Amino acid sequence: MEEAGVHRDILASVKRRKLSYFGHVIRKSSCIDKDIMEGTMPGERRRGCPRLSLIDNVKALTGLTLEEALRKVDDRGDAANPRVDDG
Repeated sequence: MEEAGVHRDILASVKRRKLSYFGHVIRKSSCIDKDIMEGTMPGERRRGCPRLSLIDNVKALTGLTLEEALRKVDDRGDAANPRVDDG
C-alpha cells in the first residue's frame, strides 16, 4: 500500500462502524441485541474481570454519557431516510 501511495485509516473505519452499529441496534424497538447492550438480561454475570462492552467503546469514542448517546441516536432528524424527496 505504501508503494502504491494508498493510505487507509483502518482505526477510523472501525470506530465509524461501531458507532453505526450502536445507533442501528438502539433504534430498534425490541430485540435481544438491544437488551444485551443495555444490560437488561436476567441472570448471573460471569466470574472474573468484566469484558469491555460496546457501550463502553461508544462512551470512550464519543466522550458522552450513555444517556447523551441515546438522546443523540433519537435526535438524528431527516438523516433517517435520505431517499425521501421533499418535492
